Amino acid sequence: MAKNKIIRREKIINVAANLFFEKGFSSTSIDDIIKVTGGSKRDIYNEFGNKSGLLSMIIEIYTNKVLHEIGLEKLDVNNIELSLKKFGYALAQSYMKPEILGLNTLIFNEAKRFPNLALEFYEKGPMLGALKLSKFLEKCINQDKLKKNPHDKLAGFFIGILRDKLYFGVILNSSEPVDFEEVKKDVDLAVEIFLNGIKK
Repeated sequence: MAKNKIIRREKIINVAANLFFEKGFSSTSIDDIIKVTGGSKRDIYNEFGNKSGLLSMIIEIYTNKVLHEIGLEKLDVNNIELSLKKFGYALAQSYMKPEILGLNTLIFNEAKRFPNLALEFYEKGPMLGALKLSKFLEKCINQDKLKKNPHDKLAGFFIGILRDKLYFGVILNSSEPVDFEEVKKDVDLAVEIFLNGIKK
């Protein structure tokens, strides 16, 4: 892909994301995007198919970014506690970023009207993260480092403990500043409580 085309594509994605977050997906038109980016509707339709295709690309880019930053591939079975803390810290930091905050809020607000996009967000983000964490916990169980429990349920429980604080504390109260040191304390406590129930 030519450099100019890549730059234009990124501009469309960034402008669309900002407008979606500010006005809402249903209240933003392709014309609104073109007013800022220039070009024509044909450019967007050729590149993304339609407005839903454009949001789908935004979802893919942002969820991939979060999964990369969480670094699930680096979890170490020889230090489960530290691995889970790092996972929690990274998840918290990603939730606190304006673009991730914007995407989560957008999906939360538009889920009923656009269930397919909400499902896509879940499958590319939270579900994929839970599956990767589940594989890590399965490895820990197989190496006899944790009690035998359904690893998929364990992953869901652990993420649920974190999400309770992160989601409601960060996303639903996005106007309030968040103290990351306090968030880290909550993550540490969540890891301690979680591991106390499943450690050998």
